[in-house]
Amino acid sequence: MEQEVKEFSLRTKSKWGMFFLFSLVGGPMLYAAYLNYNVGETLFAVLMVILFLLWAGVIIIAVGFKIKLTDTSIHRQGLISPSIIDFADIKSIHFGSTLSNFYVESDDKKIHFGKDFDDHEKLLNNIVAHVNRVKDIDKVKFLGDAENIQKYTSPIAQGE
Repeated sequence: MEQEVKEFSLRTKSKWGMFFLFSLVGGPMLYAAYLNYNVGETLFAVLMVILFLLWAGVIIIAVGFKIKLTDTSIHRQGLISPSIIDFADIKSIHFGSTLSNFYVESDDKKIHFGKDFDDHEKLLNNIVAHVNRVKDIDKVKFLGDAENIQKYTSPIAQGE
């Protein structure tokens, strides 16, 4: 039997925000490289270009970040440290607070995601529903904002 796979990625608005940050920080880097080259400081010009390329790499990695849900696990996909957590191994779910985003935690792994994902509410509802199917939901520690815990763990949110 084939597993159902649901994929969640960053919203278009968030991707445009990262592009804005890229141009806001990257533009002056390239301008500084140009000015350094003109005054004969070739080493500093090369260093600024390398810094710009590193910044571009960070933005590309951040934009490519995705979360996939299967029937048995949650996958964080990206260029750096992709990870998988089985729903049966989840020890706690953090439902966000004023200063933090959402995350799912097992013994040795944590997968963070936030409101910047398309349908983040649907993502949270699916995670709670999958965990509820494979283990007793009372054994999972709920952390974060009390309103969000009630919102995402109520029977209505789970479609019961």
